[in-house]
Amino acid sequence: MKDSGGACFCVTSTSGRKACVDFTGLSCPSTNECNTNDDCGAEARCVVVSGCCQSPNNLCAPKCGATSPAARSAGSAGGRPILGR
Repeated sequence: MKDSGGACFCVTSTSGRKACVDFTGLSCPSTNECNTNDDCGAEARCVVVSGCCQSPNNLCAPKCGATSPAARSAGSAGGRPILGR
């Protein structure tokens, strides 16, 4: 699923549930950023990005539609861009 506001996709969270997050501006993490959603704050989710990053590390990504500055700054800004962006 993708929305018009960015790179919004539904993926698997570390809890095994579906989470729709916005990958805009995020890069593959070089270290584990999180183990649970609690590590990421209320407007972000801890997601498994091993499929697109070819790395065992998890990433905090803002939920689709998140507006808080903390949620928008979640996630890794270094490394290889997610989804080839």
